[in-house]
Amino acid sequence: MIELYGLAPIIRIFFSTLLFIAISLQTIRLLLLLSHKEYKIPWAFLSHEIFMLAHLILAIMLVTITLLQRNIAAGYFYEFRFIDVIPVILGLWIMLKHRKQEQLVCSILLLPTLPIYTFAYSQYFFLFSNLYFVFRSAVLLDMEWHRIKGSITRLSVKEAVDLFPGGILYGDGKGRTLIANPTMNRLLSALAIQSATDAVLLWESLMKIQDSYNVSVRALDDKLLIRIRNAGTWLFSNQTIIIKKKSYLQLLAIDITDEDVLTREMEQSNKKLEELGRELSSAIKNIEQLEQEREILRMKTRVHDILGQRLSILSRLLESDITAQDIINKFKPLLTDLTQAITETIDISPQYLLSSLTHSFSLIGTGIHIKGTLPEAQEVAGVFAEVIRECATNAVRHADAGNVYVEFLENDEEYRLLVQNDGTTPSDPIVEGGGVPGMRRQVYELGGAFEIGLLPQYYIHIRIPKKQKG
Repeated sequence: MIELYGLAPIIRIFFSTLLFIAISLQTIRLLLLLSHKEYKIPWAFLSHEIFMLAHLILAIMLVTITLLQRNIAAGYFYEFRFIDVIPVILGLWIMLKHRKQEQLVCSILLLPTLPIYTFAYSQYFFLFSNLYFVFRSAVLLDMEWHRIKGSITRLSVKEAVDLFPGGILYGDGKGRTLIANPTMNRLLSALAIQSATDAVLLWESLMKIQDSYNVSVRALDDKLLIRIRNAGTWLFSNQTIIIKKKSYLQLLAIDITDEDVLTREMEQSNKKLEELGRELSSAIKNIEQLEQEREILRMKTRVHDILGQRLSILSRLLESDITAQDIINKFKPLLTDLTQAITETIDISPQYLLSSLTHSFSLIGTGIHIKGTLPEAQEVAGVFAEVIRECATNAVRHADAGNVYVEFLENDEEYRLLVQNDGTTPSDPIVEGGGVPGMRRQVYELGGAFEIGLLPQYYIHIRIPKKQKG
């Protein structure tokens, strides 16, 4: 191509440099294509790229020789230009066979550069068509590099196995270890097992490990949970796999240190919960026993109060001047309902109990004079009614009282009960029997205060605080 001699030297130098870069890129790409054994490249594609490299070499020779010696290209390289016929034909074949358009573009650009064509400014077409091939080599090399990085190769498989955080070991049917990553070798070393051990016998070696200061082993179905001091907790599994009708041994070790820590924490928490459950069960039994004892005490107090009331009434009737028949007529109703009064529920209405007391003591001429009304709080009202019954019974039995005065007081903070009688004031210190402690206990259970006084008359004063809302 003698027309190239007419170009400025700087242009020929520039394109010579570009063609040299293109030859380097195309050579690297061909080496990558040939070294990739994981997939087979069609012969047409590979042949096309080889002849494209030959075209680039011929092109740089045509351009470079013009800088060294004149008229040499026409004489020595004219016939070599027919080599471009091969990539032209291959490009057309690839287009028709594989529907790839890029090779067709190369054929179109190469066709006018053949020696059979001569036209004005052909040297410029030659240079700019080769400029396309320079950029083509760079783009296709970049695409090939990214494709290799994204594909699975033997090297990438080995790298993935080595970087796997767990342990991996594969052996063939004869027990030869084919691959073992660094994690598995480190674990076997920590367990004092040689990495060169027969892969078939390796699992048996793991099964024979005894618990020690540094290692503890626990069988989980067909797996082994091995805790290694300063190396974490690992779950080993053994499996035979079939690939292309060949059997291989697969030994895996998965790091479950975090899960094991959580499991042990849960086990400890469960043990604590079980202990708390036993303590709670024991506490419930104690509460049931205490509640049973409390009910027994309440029943004893109730029997004491009711029997004391009836006996006091009977004693007063016997001391009176009325006839025996009148005594029987008055006391008989109190005897007939004695069992019912004792077995009645403790939650009997305080109002009914107070009305019954007033009627019962009226039979012997003892009046219960009430000022005010029972509190609306039924629990407090019940305690007040029980206290009034015990006070009335004691007034009749011990003080020979003819009247019992009851006064209910209330303010924003507390309920108050004042009980007095007109009986004989005791001269000796008061000795509390079974009734007074029972009254005191009921008041204290509600957080109240219990007071006994003698001046100016014998009295009992009770204060129970109101429960604050919210």
